[in-house]
Amino acid sequence: MFRAFPRRTLVLSVVPVLVAVFQSVNVVVNDLSLAYGSAFVLVMLAASVVVTRQELATFRRQTVEADAFDRTARPQAE
Repeated sequence: MFRAFPRRTLVLSVVPVLVAVFQSVNVVVNDLSLAYGSAFVLVMLAASVVVTRQELATFRRQTVEADAFDRTARPQAE
């Protein structure tokens, strides 16, 4: 999926993880509430997992559909 859609994969899968890491560093550096920081990190990681799974399912469906249409266009070997 990354080779087919690198920008989409970065934005939807990698960026939320990086935001969670930077936010946790921000919590430690600025001595903020760990409850707030951990809740934010959990939500960002969960969102990243959900969105990545959705995009992977969409990619698989598109791949299967493209493969099915390619096979119907080619003559079958007997």
